[in-house]
Amino acid sequence: MSIAFVRWTAVIGVIFAFAFACLWLLRRPSDLIIPAEYQGRWLDVGADCQDTEAQARISSTTVDYDALTFKADRLLEQQTDVVMIAGEAFPNGRAERVTVALRLRDDRSKLFIGVSGAHDKGPLTRCSASERS
Repeated sequence: MSIAFVRWTAVIGVIFAFAFACLWLLRRPSDLIIPAEYQGRWLDVGADCQDTEAQARISSTTVDYDALTFKADRLLEQQTDVVMIAGEAFPNGRAERVTVALRLRDDRSKLFIGVSGAHDKGPLTRCSASERS
């Protein structure tokens, strides 16, 4: 009787460990939080592609523009031309929880970056193919 009890306890323990691991993996944040249409290199209007100080770089999880260094950890809302994302910004070297709004305007050719409690930055435009070389 005690051997059967030990075996069933071990089986139940393995099942719980497997279930816990599955839940942990499902809870992990996605590597793709910011939609693809917002990603890439965006420039201040009138700047050329080589002007790195006038660039905003947006990846699947980060926004890097001027003083805004932002790491997204979840998508809050997505509409046709607006996406709201939450995460941490790093002003002055301190981590701070913020919400960022990315807005596409003028047939998706202009981008505005809004940070909670601050004015929108933009408009930004995509680097044209003729300037990339």
